[in-house]
Amino acid sequence: MKSKKLKAILVEVFKSHYAMSHQFYGVRQQNVVVSITKWQSYVSHDNVYEEMD
Repeated sequence: MKSKKLKAILVEVFKSHYAMSHQFYGVRQQNVVVSITKWQSYVSHDNVYEEMD
């Protein structure tokens, strides 16, 4: 009886956690894309400075 209750609680926790991470997944993906573009522009910016020398 006790283990059944515990299992049900764990399932609920997992469901809510999965729903939350699924909601934030799109935001996280966008942030990664933004970071990559920033990094790429930073790298190309660096190359421009090297060429000027």
